[in-house]
Amino acid sequence: MDFEAFQLGRSRGFHLGRKHNEWELELTNRIPLDLDFDFGAGEARLDLRGLQLRSLAVDMGVGELTLDLSGVRSESLKASINGGVGHATVYLPSEIGVRVDGGLGSINAPGFARDGHFYTNAAYGRVKIQIDLDIEAGIGQIDLKTGGRSTAAF
Repeated sequence: MDFEAFQLGRSRGFHLGRKHNEWELELTNRIPLDLDFDFGAGEARLDLRGLQLRSLAVDMGVGELTLDLSGVRSESLKASINGGVGHATVYLPSEIGVRVDGGLGSINAPGFARDGHFYTNAAYGRVKIQIDLDIEAGIGQIDLKTGGRSTAAF
């Protein structure tokens, strides 16, 4: 089966009061994936370790994002995050080359070398597989961390 697009929980119209949607999905690590997440408002926790990602696009909207891209990777990845308004924590591998184009916004990246709006980890340029991450931070803070997140973060 070939899917062009897959949308979850998208509703139309005007809603009064609080609305709560919670989704827990498990994806296979057996096929390459192109993922595009578009969040409205709230909290998103994406544990994408171990997935064969070809591309990734995340539009945060308003709220809190925890994104884990650490772990073993067999192919390079091109990813983008549009930060919107809020806070994001992105976990990146230390053994795979990582280059982040920070663009506009506030990025906190301890352990990364900075050259203008580019951030790189120690493995960048030294290994074949790498992650190229384009970030538009918007209003708020994006924290880049090397290594995996603690299980308490999810």
